[in-house]
Amino acid sequence: MKPLTQISSATIVTTTLLGGLCMGTQAATLIGEYLSKSGSKVSSSLISLSANSGNNTGLFPGTRANSSLLQTYGGHVVIDAIASDNTDVLYEDLLGLGLQNGSKYGSLVSGLLPLDAISSMDSLSSLKFARPTQFLSNVGVTTSQADRSMRADIARSTFGVDGTGVTVGALSDSYNNLDGEAADIASGDLPSNVNVLLDLPSGGSDEGRAMLQLIHDVAPGADLAFYTAFLGGQADFANGILELAASGSDVIVDDVINLAEPMFQDGIIAQAVDQVVADGIPYFSSAGNNDRNAYESTFRNSSVLDPIFGGELHDFDPSAGVDPFQSISVPVGGELFISFQWDSPFFSVSGGEGSPNDLDIFLFDDFGNLLALGADANEGGDAVEILSFFNDGSFGTDQFNLAISNFSGPDAGFMKYVVFGNASISEYDTNSGTVYGHANAEGAEAVGASFYADTPEFGTNPPVLEPFSSAGSTPILFDENGDRLFTPEIRLKPEIVAPDGTNTTFFIPGLDVEGDGFPNFFGTSAAAPHAAAVAALMLEAAPSTSPEVLYETLEETAIDMNAPGFDFDSGFGLIQADRAVGALISTPPEEVPEPASVFGLLAVIVGAGSRLKRKPKAA
Repeated sequence: MKPLTQISSATIVTTTLLGGLCMGTQAATLIGEYLSKSGSKVSSSLISLSANSGNNTGLFPGTRANSSLLQTYGGHVVIDAIASDNTDVLYEDLLGLGLQNGSKYGSLVSGLLPLDAISSMDSLSSLKFARPTQFLSNVGVTTSQADRSMRADIARSTFGVDGTGVTVGALSDSYNNLDGEAADIASGDLPSNVNVLLDLPSGGSDEGRAMLQLIHDVAPGADLAFYTAFLGGQADFANGILELAASGSDVIVDDVINLAEPMFQDGIIAQAVDQVVADGIPYFSSAGNNDRNAYESTFRNSSVLDPIFGGELHDFDPSAGVDPFQSISVPVGGELFISFQWDSPFFSVSGGEGSPNDLDIFLFDDFGNLLALGADANEGGDAVEILSFFNDGSFGTDQFNLAISNFSGPDAGFMKYVVFGNASISEYDTNSGTVYGHANAEGAEAVGASFYADTPEFGTNPPVLEPFSSAGSTPILFDENGDRLFTPEIRLKPEIVAPDGTNTTFFIPGLDVEGDGFPNFFGTSAAAPHAAAVAALMLEAAPSTSPEVLYETLEETAIDMNAPGFDFDSGFGLIQADRAVGALISTPPEEVPEPASVFGLLAVIVGAGSRLKRKPKAA
């Protein structure tokens, strides 16, 4: 960290920041209550959005009221509201405030709330706390090159399968906001009978339609279904998974992460994934595009107090020195998003007492000026803070300083943040895993990415992992009741890799690496639907195959990539459709072998005091 030339006092920072904003008395009161840690039930992001609904200015320099991750439509914002007791009562109370597209799951209510109703939520006795939903997608006249890269073309011709009789359901941002469906049907890039259960009203990129194009290329006989994950919050996402299953989907795939999903506990989306998998439906999720851009540590006391609320700052320096600040790089024009969590249970998952402590995360410049923060009242709630920052070029640098403080309660025994956006950690980088949330669910098959041209069928052997493909693993520390596990559970994530960077008719606009006139779709968002399509071929060949056996078959027949056997970057390797289908046809499901490499890894991890958890084998 560059030494700070000054640290502003809380009074100076608060006065300067609030005085520089043009706002009404009500907005100033809301922000003042938030800064005083008075325990507002409404998160700072929603307060900022409400206070500045007429412009794009956030609470602090470098923040924006309309962050690119906030889902706002026609004067409404998508929220996750957690019930203090009875979810049905909260649901009715929010309907009274104008909630639209409401959805309930567990203790959460999600939906579209009018911006002018945000300030009214604080008075609801049925509300424990509320925050905005912040989803991120891990983003024929043309055929996906993954068809060849995964040898799906050979699987179809050799075994006579094309996915007929199988339905693949997808969750992403939107399906037909760009009005391209009719042209895709006319060109043969989509079938004519896509079952759209719910789409965004407007503003989407149609990444969901691009995903379905990829599935149709690999499994052209499969039926397709779609449900947007962006119109509601976590509750609607979880219910969308269940609705796809109820509507007949035999395979489900998504490419979405909600930044507030629990890292160390299975949240409601992960629980919905496990539910459909237990019902016999394999579930594929994009691993993410965050490489190892994450930091994790125990909380180390620095004896330095944060200048905003007076909590003790974490010491980032693991040696004998003390450094309460960590340098992080955000390029000009770049946006930083951080999901910061620690080892306490989530009230929204377990109820009960929730988090026993309240940690905060701050971003400063080199002069001690506060630029952004995540500092909601966490005690009794969820152990998560979301920090967002936009470098508009006015700061004269791309280097900034992160700080973490313990405002109240016991020090965290383990904490972690994952960086989203085009920022990077400049010092004290622990290069930790970035797979978390429902992609880390026990029942999910997390999918990493390899550029199709870097695979054996295109002349590169072994295949090469995309440098951005997210790594595992994030430990599960609590059960769904909020009880700490005796031994942390380490899940094998990601399990497989599939190709990305392949052709679509329209996605991603302007990105045409071959110059053939068709845009290329990069990211684990493209890899996951390719894997789901191979699963459709496998289920046509062997319809009674359980998700566990299907996963194991894909893993056992994959091409190894990095370290021999499983590794937390490339999993078991690049999937091969012909081998997987052939293995199911020739090998009884109960005889699919457990990869021997797992046992060597198990010895290493158990020796480190954690319990490696592989998906249970089918009965």
